[in-house]
Amino acid sequence: MKTERILLRYWQESDAEALFKYASDPDVGPRAGWPTHKSVEESREIIRTFFHNDTTWAIVLKETGEAIGCIGYYTHETSNIPIGENDCEVGYWVGKPYWNKGICTEALKLMLDYCINEKHFENIWADHFTGNPASGRVMEKCGFVDTGMLNKCSQLVGGDKDMVKVFKYKGLKMRKKSRAMDSEWALEVMHKAPYITVSFIDEEGKPYGLPLSLASDDDVNWYFHGALEGKKLEVIKTHPEVCLSAVTRCAPTVGPKDGSFTLQFKSAIAFGKAEIVTEDAEKIQL
Repeated sequence: MKTERILLRYWQESDAEALFKYASDPDVGPRAGWPTHKSVEESREIIRTFFHNDTTWAIVLKETGEAIGCIGYYTHETSNIPIGENDCEVGYWVGKPYWNKGICTEALKLMLDYCINEKHFENIWADHFTGNPASGRVMEKCGFVDTGMLNKCSQLVGGDKDMVKVFKYKGLKMRKKSRAMDSEWALEVMHKAPYITVSFIDEEGKPYGLPLSLASDDDVNWYFHGALEGKKLEVIKTHPEVCLSAVTRCAPTVGPKDGSFTLQFKSAIAFGKAEIVTEDAEKIQL
């Protein structure tokens, strides 16, 4: 995997001095959630152990042949955040002299191509500490979108103090195109559903969802009512991003091909931001 400036290859023990050169910088490791390297030997041992796999690559500057950073992916078994069995989480870093030069963007695009066309992951995720917004800009340049979710990763260095923002790659299309429907169809499902599950991220960065009766007068704004105090209001104030999930009533039926039992239903999801209605006129209108 390569571009005009860089190539991705597996780490070699001969990269130990280059790894230490950049990983010993206290501005590098903690931003990515790992401790600063203290010696060349420690860097060599990390290459022998943590980097000795088929999911981690050195970012190599073609002009010099020097390893200047690292990129790789985690499966659901090793991911820092909860992901699906057929998903992956990508991570990367580059030495400080190469910040703001587009190196990480090039490397991440190469990794995305590999994850999509070689590994065929269903979803690709990424995350960064809230105190490292530059990493988020790299993700956005490569087609990731901010999910609005925050996660606590205590296993990372600094993870007890800082939350990570979760991003999802938007370039992957639904595998079964026949299942993708338009917004008009989705709105019909939302109106017919007996209730809609509204999912938030709570104050601790954990998922929080509950079934609610929603109503809409314009198919753009959806409303629900509740008590004047409680967890829903606190969550909305902290993380207003929401996901709506609607499912129509299930109808038992027999499969037309093999006669097996199945359920027929329609489902739709929508994303948006929740706001607390404060104007009396808007409340009366509903």
